[in-house]
Amino acid sequence: MKVVFLADNRNRDNWGCRATSTALKDMVREHADVIYTIDGTFTHVYRPLHLRDRIYSLSDRIRMALYRRGLFTQKIKDNDPYNIIKETVADSYIAYRRMINNKPLSYYQKIDEMLRQCDALVCNGEGTAIFTNPPRYDSIFYALIFKLAQEYGKKTYYLNAVFSDCPETGRNTKTLNEFKDIFLQCTKVTARDPLSYQYYLENIGNNAIYVPDALFSWTKYSDYLPLAKTTPRVMVPFPEYDEVIEKYDFRKPYVCLSGSSFAAWTQQEACNSYIKLALALKEHYNVYIVPTCIGDRFLERVANVSGCPLIPVHTNIYFGMSILANADIFISGRWHPSILASIGGTPCVFLGSNSHKTTALQHMLNYAEIKEYNAIPTDEDVSNILKDCQNILSSPNYMQLRNKIRSTSESLSKDSLLQFMTTDVS
Repeated sequence: MKVVFLADNRNRDNWGCRATSTALKDMVREHADVIYTIDGTFTHVYRPLHLRDRIYSLSDRIRMALYRRGLFTQKIKDNDPYNIIKETVADSYIAYRRMINNKPLSYYQKIDEMLRQCDALVCNGEGTAIFTNPPRYDSIFYALIFKLAQEYGKKTYYLNAVFSDCPETGRNTKTLNEFKDIFLQCTKVTARDPLSYQYYLENIGNNAIYVPDALFSWTKYSDYLPLAKTTPRVMVPFPEYDEVIEKYDFRKPYVCLSGSSFAAWTQQEACNSYIKLALALKEHYNVYIVPTCIGDRFLERVANVSGCPLIPVHTNIYFGMSILANADIFISGRWHPSILASIGGTPCVFLGSNSHKTTALQHMLNYAEIKEYNAIPTDEDVSNILKDCQNILSSPNYMQLRNKIRSTSESLSKDSLLQFMTTDVS
């Protein structure tokens, strides 16, 4: 079978996108011939995460304030030079047809050609089906590509996806209904977590199955897990002065602190909160600050103020997995980084996010108590997070907990691989 693979997001500054895109595409390649890949070139605006990018600019803050009030969408012209993606799939489709007729050598003409040549379209759904107000740019883009593939009579697979309303802006019913029309025509839809699956059944239809996130398949890379312990100097950034080398020693016990997709919406507020959290943790533990997404850029400032070493977002993803997998505790509101940590058995203290993702992951990993702190921790949250860390690390059953998390991850890995076979991409 010849496949067009949609949403290979490895060119995004995001550990989850890099890792799960690789994992899912590897699975697809075992069953099909990927003749064309559509990456995140038009669906996301990129900006490298450098220290000079410590950004709390007035324009950023105004943009985010407008977004949260539904008055701003991603800058379409920055993403799409043809400016065809509108706020509805129907309007985008009309603009697409006009553009195809007038610009035959365009990027979309290449997509159109490949869609006509392929047998199937396979999409790495990830967080695209979070029905925000206004709609996400990538949501409309992906839905348009699916509408085209279905129009051409191709099999369509929407895999590895979260389905959710937005906790901040509420449900976008118009976008949900447009997606519903597309999803119900899909050859197969898979939800990456049980809460997404339940949401799909209640709001869309009964043609989906629950398949644990493709990233759980990375339990197969167990040989990479010791890297942080055996080769810690690989992580040392320039300049490699003695005092810098001493900061990056993963052979000593340590805690990792990451961000949240929700906290990314209010960078300055998040920064102030995480500084308090980092300083509180630093009094008791070696703490590494781990921005796993460009949205976590506020953590650079957190690292500078707290004096905690920073793990750059451009760290090799396999070494990044080893760092998280060997941590004593991982504190985060990030879905995929929490999976990377869990593969090594690292207990997580979960923060809120832009969906139900961290709650769902606790259910999947059989956490005894389902608990989620605010994405931007309050002073009370900081105190309670510290208590949770102390309770976890002082427990005589700590190693049993790690073994349980790791074995559960391995079980989810088998489920993901076995259930993927039912998608019939062959």
